[in-house]
Amino acid sequence: MLVIFAVQAVGIVYSNWPPLHRLTQPNGQILGGDFVTFYNAGHIARSNPDKLYDLSFQEQSLNAFLGDEAGALGGKLPFVYPPLVALLFSFISLLPYKSAYIVWGVISFAAALTSLWLLGRCYGVPSKGLSAALVLGSLGYIPFILNCVASGQLAWIGIVLFSGTIINLTKRRELLAGLFFSLSYYKPPLFLLALIILFICSSSKFRLGFLAGAVILSAASVLYSGLELVSSYFAVVTRYTYGQDLQPGLQLPTDQGAGIVALIFASISNRTLCLWAVLGLIVLLSCIGLILNRRMKAGNSLRLELIFYSFLVCSSVGMSAQCIRYDLSILLVAFVMLLALTARYLDNIDKFVLAACCCGFYVEWFYRGYEWHGKVYNISSVLFVAIIAALTYMGLKNGKSKAQLSV
Repeated sequence: MLVIFAVQAVGIVYSNWPPLHRLTQPNGQILGGDFVTFYNAGHIARSNPDKLYDLSFQEQSLNAFLGDEAGALGGKLPFVYPPLVALLFSFISLLPYKSAYIVWGVISFAAALTSLWLLGRCYGVPSKGLSAALVLGSLGYIPFILNCVASGQLAWIGIVLFSGTIINLTKRRELLAGLFFSLSYYKPPLFLLALIILFICSSSKFRLGFLAGAVILSAASVLYSGLELVSSYFAVVTRYTYGQDLQPGLQLPTDQGAGIVALIFASISNRTLCLWAVLGLIVLLSCIGLILNRRMKAGNSLRLELIFYSFLVCSSVGMSAQCIRYDLSILLVAFVMLLALTARYLDNIDKFVLAACCCGFYVEWFYRGYEWHGKVYNISSVLFVAIIAALTYMGLKNGKSKAQLSV
């Protein structure tokens, strides 16, 4: 079956590969989608680093690179990632575009699958069949294979980050776990809720590791790009949230949002009320996370540990103010832990509920925008509410049970 999938994947890539010296695919889209923005940022970082966060210059540079193919972009694609990400792509952009795209795709796929495999083995998922399940599950997960890998996105770093953090916390290597989690530098809003919960409930070693990593990355950013450019990055990234203009006529659209925050901003017209609703949910979910963590530690329960970390991943991604489709790739971390959970501990009704939530994320229909009363919604946002509610219920229901198998 894996061979069949591999042959099909090669066939799809080959049939959509652009002609020689062109970047536009037969479907009319630029090869790599958003990857062209990262590639362009790499060029700017080498040639005009002081203009890295000048959005008008970004657009001019990108149009100059694409030439007569610029119309295939389908919209503006701003680069709003930290300076060190641009530094990484400054090396990758030394390669010809198509070669750079292939190299980045291979790195993304290999790193994500390796970290997920290690996470599965950490929680005792049998190695027999695990590799096949991860490959097939990842290939079947639209946000990962199409929106992350095929579009050259960075969400695979989130998969590595969460997997490494959870593995090290499980093995009581909390200093290393904190260092891993400091990689959230690449897109802070995705990991804010998880950081709040982990910072409160983890040991001082985790906090020390995170702060050390944050200081190292921040210092490296300033040394590489200068304080002024780092300030420009923060000015841009704080505007790249729902309801704010990144530049005239350019916003992060709620109809492309895939999380709970996007659902709130699409449902409520008053921006101040939206912010209060988001803040209230962050406080509520933080409290739930702390309760689940306390019960996990009190019961020394592997079942509750799997529920807690799955809740941590799902709620943090769901509550991001910048969550769009490719960020959902990070949910594969939770799905691997839920695979271990359902295989070992859950009764049939709990298995059914979790399967319904997880499988829903695999259906392309849930990522389309649907208009209702003049507003556009993605049903994937509702799935976030469902899976977080299910994990909360199971965590609280099982919290008073007898201790389960310890890690």
